[in-house]
Amino acid sequence: MRAGRKSTFAAAVGLSLALSTCALGQEPLNPSSVNVAPPLVPSQATRELRFPVAVQHGGGWCYGYLHGSEDRVRLEIVQPQADQGLSFEAPRAEVVLRQWIILGQPQEAIELKTRTATYHLRWLANPTEVNTGKARRWAPPVSLAPYALIMAMQNPAAVLAQIAANAGNTSPNAGTAPAPAGPPSEAVPASSAPAPNADEGPQDLPTGMLAGVYVSTATADLKPSNTQYLFYPDGVVMNGVPQEGMLNFDFNHYRPQNNPDRNWVGRYKVEGDMIQIVWINQFSNPSKPDVIERNETEAHPPVRFGSRVFIPMCRCTEKRLSGTYRWGAPAADQYVQFFPDGTFIDHRVMDQMMVPSPFFDRPRIQRGTYEIVRQTIVFTFADGHRGARTFLAPKVQQDNPTFDWISLGWHMMFEDGYAARLGR
Repeated sequence: MRAGRKSTFAAAVGLSLALSTCALGQEPLNPSSVNVAPPLVPSQATRELRFPVAVQHGGGWCYGYLHGSEDRVRLEIVQPQADQGLSFEAPRAEVVLRQWIILGQPQEAIELKTRTATYHLRWLANPTEVNTGKARRWAPPVSLAPYALIMAMQNPAAVLAQIAANAGNTSPNAGTAPAPAGPPSEAVPASSAPAPNADEGPQDLPTGMLAGVYVSTATADLKPSNTQYLFYPDGVVMNGVPQEGMLNFDFNHYRPQNNPDRNWVGRYKVEGDMIQIVWINQFSNPSKPDVIERNETEAHPPVRFGSRVFIPMCRCTEKRLSGTYRWGAPAADQYVQFFPDGTFIDHRVMDQMMVPSPFFDRPRIQRGTYEIVRQTIVFTFADGHRGARTFLAPKVQQDNPTFDWISLGWHMMFEDGYAARLGR
C-alpha cells in the first residue's frame, strides 16, 4: 500500500529466532541436491540481501527490490517512475512482516508494515519483471512461496554468512541460502517438551487429542478449498503447512514466547466430531471459538452450508502410487503419472510448480523416481536434479493404489478415474 494510506500494523519479525534450514537430513536423501529454494541475492554494494518484488497498491502494481541488512530494511521501487515515492528505508526494529492472510487464508504474498504504511508484496519468480512488469494486470505475477524470504529477513547476517560460506561450493545449490520450511514465527506458549514431527504422532494418543494434518476441501459456503490444519497432541493447532516439504519442519521454531500478532496457531478442544479452536489472538476473548467438524471415516464426507468438515491425511511413508493426477484444467494436458515401481512421468507440471524455473514458459516432459518420507514427496529427475513438496492424501484411502486426489504443497490434483466419475 502507498505510504500514508490507512492500514493496521501486523506480525513482528522475530529477530531473536535462529534461521532453520531445509536440509533433508537423513539418508538416503542428499540435502545439497534438493532444489527447495531459489537463491537469495546479496547486494554487492553493501552487506544486505535483495529480493525482486512486486507491490500491489490501489488496483495497480509497481516493481522493485526489498533489501535487508543487519540493521536496516528498505524498499526500492524501480518502476513505474510515478510510484517511486513508495520507496522507504527504516530501522529493522520499526519494520514487521509476515505472510499475508485474507479471511484466514494464507496468500502467496508478504505483508510488510512500517510505522506509517502497509505494503503487500509478492516475491517475483521471474526477476526480470522488476523492469518489465505491467502497472495494470488482471492476475498477479507468478510468485515464490514467501516463507524463505520472511525467515531470511529475520536474520540477514546469518544468511549472508552462509552465502559467503557456500561461495566456493561446487554443488548445484552453491551460492544459495538455506530455505526455512514453514510459515513465519507466530506465538504459542512455550512447551517444555519438543513438539512431535507431523508424521510421527505418539503410539498412544491422549484422549481428546489429535495428531497430523487435516484438510477441508470445501468452505462453509460450499466453495472448493484446500484448507490445511496441523494438529499436535499437546492441544495446539497450526493453520497451514509448508508447501516445500516437512523433512526438516520444526514446529518448536514457530512457538516463541514473544509475538504481538499472535495468529497462525491456536488451542483446540475435541468434543465428539466437533473441534473448537481458539486462535491465539482470540485468547483475550475466547467466547466465540472457531468450530469445525472432523470425519475420520470418509474421503468425501457430506458438506453442509455453514459448516467445514476436515478429514485426516495419510502419513504415507514409503507409499507407492498409481494413477494420473491432473494439474489445472484437463485441456491444459498437464499431469503427473505415478507408477508402483517408484517412477513417475512429469507432463509439464514441475517446471511451473517448483519456481523459479528457466523452463516456466516452456515446461518439459520429464521422468524420474519418487520417494515419500515424513509427509514429503521427493522427486529425483533423470537429469539428477531434485525437488520436494509436502504430500497430502486422504488417510482412509492409504491402502488403495490410487487416491481420488492428492495435494502437492498447496496444489490439489485429481486422479483421472475420480475426475471421470465426477463427470469432469
